[in-house]
This record gives sequence, C-alpha cells and structure tokens, in this order.
Amino acid sequence: MEDAADVVAETFAIAWRRLDAIPNNETSLLWLYATCRRVIANHSRREKRRVELTERIGSQLRTVVHDAFDTGDDALTAALALGRLAETDREILLLVSWEGLSCTDLAHLLGCSAIAARIRLHRARGRLTVEMEQLGIVSKQERSSRHSPMQSRLPRESTREM
Repeated sequence: MEDAADVVAETFAIAWRRLDAIPNNETSLLWLYATCRRVIANHSRREKRRVELTERIGSQLRTVVHDAFDTGDDALTAALALGRLAETDREILLLVSWEGLSCTDLAHLLGCSAIAARIRLHRARGRLTVEMEQLGIVSKQERSSRHSPMQSRLPRESTREM
C-alpha cells in the first residue's frame, strides 16, 4: 500500500515539474499513464536491486562467518566477544577484517597517523583476545604461542645453540 502511494506521489511530482510538457488535449491522461508506468518500472528495478544486494550481503556474511569459525557455537561466542568490546574497537576490527582496509586506509579514516592506527588495531585485537579468553574460545597458551616472535622466526635448533 505504501509503494502505491509513493508511485502516485512521484508520478504527480513529475507531472508538476513538467507541467509544460503535458499535452492539453485528450492525450494528457495517456501521458500521465505513461509517466506512471515508467515510475512503476523504476520502482520495480530499485526493489529488485535492493533484494539482490540484501541476498548478496547475506551470502557474503554467511561465507565469512562460516570460514572464520569451525562451528556455529564458536561463531556465536566470537560475536558475543566482539559485542563486549567498545564500539571504537569493534569498528576498527570490522573495518580491517571485513572491509579489508590497510593501516594506511584506517589511519586516513580515523584522522591519525598510520603508526597510531596500527597501535589502535593492535590494542583492539588484544582486547578481543582477552574477551575470547574469558569466553573460552582462545586459551592463554594459544595466545602466548602466537605472540612469541622469536619462536616463529627461528628454528628450535638455532635457539638452543645461542
């Protein structure tokens, strides 16, 4: 019902703007019908694009969530951990992970230097990890092994020889 009212309002708005283009004889009603038909077609195209975009975003979101987590329980728990963060941390993490922004792009968006953006991202990731630890997604042992730069760069033999 709302769509019909919108179509009628838009049709008459076009007629008002183009008052000089409307014929003064019996074809004026035909002109109005033709204008209404074009408005309906435009409305249908917009609605179709909106539905397709919604489906595409939903599909991409399902793919991202499915790829990021092995089980649905982990996905829900991770979403809960993300929801427990401050809005600024959540926004930074989503911009980098979902939108694929680089630290330079993030810095431009936040209005700070690239180094400051990198630090904010690092701190937001740390806070997310703490939340995930509290919810039982990531253990402290996994966290410490990921953040040890020397262990990941040097083979075990060379660390013993030093």
